[in-house]
Formats: sequence, C-alpha cells, structure tokens
Amino acid sequence: GGVTFDQITAAPALGIAVGAANVDLVGSLNIRGLNLDAANNAVLFSNLTGTGGVNLTGTLDIDSGTGLSFAGTLGTINIANTAGSSLTIDGAQRGIRFANVTSGTVNIASAAGSAAINGSTVSAIDLSGDTGGTLNYGGTTNATQGSILNVLNSVAGATLSGAITSTSVGTAFNFGNADGTYSVTGAVSHTGGAGVAVDAASGGAITFSNASKAFNSGASTAINMAGTGTLSFTGGGLDIDTTSGTGFSASGGTLVVTGANNRIDTTTGQILGLSGVT
Repeated sequence: GGVTFDQITAAPALGIAVGAANVDLVGSLNIRGLNLDAANNAVLFSNLTGTGGVNLTGTLDIDSGTGLSFAGTLGTINIANTAGSSLTIDGAQRGIRFANVTSGTVNIASAAGSAAINGSTVSAIDLSGDTGGTLNYGGTTNATQGSILNVLNSVAGATLSGAITSTSVGTAFNFGNADGTYSVTGAVSHTGGAGVAVDAASGGAITFSNASKAFNSGASTAINMAGTGTLSFTGGGLDIDTTSGTGFSASGGTLVVTGANNRIDTTTGQILGLSGVT
C-alpha cells in the first residue's frame, strides 16, 4: 500500500497547497519533489495515524506564508532526510510551525540531506500550544526579521543542529511558557535585538552546546533567564557584546555556563546580573 507522487507543483492564492489531515496511513505517503508558491500554508500534516509514515524527498522548494505546518498526531515524518534531498523555504512568515501537536516526530535534514530557512518574517521555527511531539531540524537558518525559534505554551521538544544566523531586531530565541527540551547544537551568530529570553512561566531545559555562540544585542539584554527550568551554555565560545544592554541576566531556575573562551563585553550596560538562580 501507500501513495507516491514524483512531483507536485502549485501556486494557490488561497488555502493549503499540499495537505494530509485525519488520514490512517496503512502505507507510506511519498512525495519526491515539491515546487510551491502559496499565499497561505504550503504544506500541512495533521492527525495522522496508522503504521505508514510520510517521506518528502528530492528537491523541495517552498515560498509561502507558512512553509511546513504540523498539528495533532503525526507519527514519523521525514523531510529532506535522505542523501541528495534538499529543502528550501524562502520568505515565509513562519518557516516551520508546530501548532497543537500532540505526538510524533518530524525529522528535517537531521540524518542526511540539506535544508535552509531564509528570510522568515515572524519566526523561522514556531512551536505553540503543543502537548507533545519532537522536531529535529538539521538545516541552516537565516533570519532578518522576527525570531529563529519562538516557543509559546508548548511542551514539544526541538533540536536545531545547523548553523544559525540572525540579524533581526526581534528576540532570536524566545521562550514563553516553554516546558519541553530544546537543544541548539549548531553555531549561532546573532546581531540585532535580544538574544535569548526565557520567561518566568518556562520550566523547560534549554541547551546551546556549539563552540561558537555569538550574541551582539546592542541596547537589548543579550541573555535573560527568568524561568524555573535550566538554561545551559556548554562547550565554551559564548561571546556576548552589548552597547547599553545587559549582557547576562538570570533571576530564576538553573544556569550552566561551561567551557573555555566565554566572555561578555559591554560599552555602558550591566555585564552580569544574577539573583535567585542555582
């Protein structure tokens, strides 16, 4: 059993270009090429059950309001996760969106293949209202507006293992009531607004582990930890620069900073402010 399409090309002005919702997958859904220019949602997978999975391979080119959307139960979804496959999402409001995901795993260029999210205007990766689910994203991310990762009222987990570049005046990594596990293993270069913001309602575990983590936040606070969970910077190479903004502020939870060559430089701002942390 199963369904296979060699190529899908579409440019709908309304609605969803490619969607699979409330489907019992006895076999796999295989799509071997995409070229989508959609005004709203390019691809939506929602409430998938059964033993079959979803596999998107080949050249996957998406330009849309939202690139890839996921909701409900998902099973296992692999996108550009085989050798020779590639995913490119350009100019979307949200490149990848988890909205009310309850379970399942989405692997995007995490084992093989390649992926890139470029020029998102709201968030490259957005997790909101999720009670479960895991995203493994191995591609690069380049944001000039909005956030790289925005998590709101979610326990879904995410791993970002590709190189990250942000020049947005927004917060690069924003966690609001975020209670999942978030691992950023790719190199991070951010110049613009706040770097990492974790609010008081967040109890998740957040780790930046690459040996190159640069946050240049100008008049904004580079790192702000107010949650009850854990914020970790491991592997060294944490480089914080501000003009008048605070370098590193923590008022709750557990803070871990290890490795060599960690530094904070500021022109007139507070370098370090710790209170009520472990």
